[in-house]
Amino acid sequence: MNSQEKQAGTTLIEILIVVVILVALIIVTTGLVISTSDAQRFSERTKRANELNQEILNDVRNELMSAVSLFSTDNFGPAYASILDYSSSATPIGSSAQATLNTNGIIQKEASSGALTGNSLLLARQEFTTEFQCLSSNSYRIDVYRLIEYYLTPAGGGPSQGTPFGLNLAKFVSEPLADAGQIDAILDPFDQAEVLAHLRTGSVNAFGDSIEPVQVVWKRGEDPALVGTLRQILTTDVLSDAPAEGRPSPWAIELDVARASDGLLFYRRFSVVTNEAIAAMGVARFAVRDTSGDGFPHGFEVQIAGTAASRRIMLHSSIVAIDRGTLPAHSNLWATIFLKGM
Repeated sequence: MNSQEKQAGTTLIEILIVVVILVALIIVTTGLVISTSDAQRFSERTKRANELNQEILNDVRNELMSAVSLFSTDNFGPAYASILDYSSSATPIGSSAQATLNTNGIIQKEASSGALTGNSLLLARQEFTTEFQCLSSNSYRIDVYRLIEYYLTPAGGGPSQGTPFGLNLAKFVSEPLADAGQIDAILDPFDQAEVLAHLRTGSVNAFGDSIEPVQVVWKRGEDPALVGTLRQILTTDVLSDAPAEGRPSPWAIELDVARASDGLLFYRRFSVVTNEAIAAMGVARFAVRDTSGDGFPHGFEVQIAGTAASRRIMLHSSIVAIDRGTLPAHSNLWATIFLKGM
């Protein structure tokens, strides 16, 4: 082999080495670009998760600030939940449960299952107050309320083994309910009939405003199973203890479809974190995790503590982005709301 052939052979080897190095650099650079893109996407989704989670907590807080009753397992809470009409709304999971009132006022991590924490929240808040002047010139003010419930519902096939998503957070908003005590205090039967007609038809009140029609009169603080706790305003403008004129019987509190939500998360590509999630996502921060049946508590926890004069409501919410095949972004937030006179 002459010197020219040796030189050509050496040049070919060098070219091959350069090609190998370039390919390696391209692979490394591409990997870095992909990793940077994934990291940026994860950061953006995490930021969105925190914003959305805070939005949920703010929504619950705003409802609580207008609350006139806060339900738990101690004050007819399950009884009222049992008469909410979910036929036009998302169905709660089987393990849906309200909190048990902790009268010592302490929000705490539980040592045993089923002790204090719930994974749903039911309250009654004031919707509006109407004032009506009768033909007798007497005026009457009537408060109108709604029942509000936040609860977990299956979504996207429901929770499944190995994935942290499959639950939505639904919001039940009831039809308006008029204050029974104020109506019963109207002693003149003609005045009472006029006020009932005003509520039933949503006619113009003393302020010149039309109100939303009201069918049901509610006696706050009473067992819904007792006769008279719920009464219907009939078209004859008298009160009936039994539901009539097309209402479901036995008593059922109907959904206000326009104000309620079948789910606050899934349409935004997020889910309440399920019991299948890793511990870092915050499931069972306060309750003991139970994996039997539908599981409990998942990523929505409620504790209620204190006396009737001063209540502390702890809300813990863990949500996760529905990103299959990648590290899912999540948010784990909690807040305590203080209420007086519950």
